[in-house]
Amino acid sequence: MDKGNTVRNFNILIIIGSGLLLVLALFHGSGFVFVVDKMNQSNAASFLKEIMPVLFLQPSINLLSLACFAGITIFLKERGFPVLVLVCIFSGINLVFALYLEAYVPGAIMFMALACFLLAMRYHKSLR
Repeated sequence: MDKGNTVRNFNILIIIGSGLLLVLALFHGSGFVFVVDKMNQSNAASFLKEIMPVLFLQPSINLLSLACFAGITIFLKERGFPVLVLVCIFSGINLVFALYLEAYVPGAIMFMALACFLLAMRYHKSLR
């Protein structure tokens, strides 16, 4: 395999996977106002109404962080493999959570991002 094509394919896969995670983060975060309004209108305990915004934003921040860490692997070159392994592990955990919650469309997007990262790991191994 040509090293130039391998690097290019690695970068493209990381960018696509990170983009998918960014889309998921924005998709999840877009429901923030709706969920907080519904929670405030409910008869839930006041402490639940106070912590709900933080709890709702946590998955969006998680996805955004994963996208950033995946993007960093482009600049870390050979030393980025351990970071990419962790991104794959945490993306897989998020995929399991999405499927557990029966969020199939976000789960499918998460699966595509995970597949991009796993393929990128394969290209990264051939760079060493």
